[in-house]
Amino acid sequence: MTSHPKDAGKTLFKAMRDLDKVCEHIHLPLQSGSNKMLDLMNRKYTVEDYRAKVELLREAVPGVGISTDMIVGFPSEKESDFKATARAMEEIKFNSAFVFKYSPRPPAMSACLVDDVPEETKKERNNALLEIQKKSRMI
Repeated sequence: MTSHPKDAGKTLFKAMRDLDKVCEHIHLPLQSGSNKMLDLMNRKYTVEDYRAKVELLREAVPGVGISTDMIVGFPSEKESDFKATARAMEEIKFNSAFVFKYSPRPPAMSACLVDDVPEETKKERNNALLEIQKKSRMI
């Protein structure tokens, strides 16, 4: 099941725990570990909000599987923003992650932003997150 982080909460987590027909796995897109990037992406949550939800979920549903989406190279992403994303992935330890390099996609509002992160940097960051995810699965 996929849920927007703003919609994920105690009621959903209780249903995941208590209802036989609901799988104990959730796809919960984080997108970035940087609050600055989340704001630019027009997400309505912070990294702190997201981590609190994951903690609540793991308390309610021990052994729950969590997958996510991450975007690297979003316009104006600095090295510090990327490091925050890498740190979030290391700390949260997702079961799986879909990592994407940013590319403008009209009519999305982000397509109006200057795509100022070099393609090579996006590729390096993408590979770095995939490596973090690979190590997380080995634990």
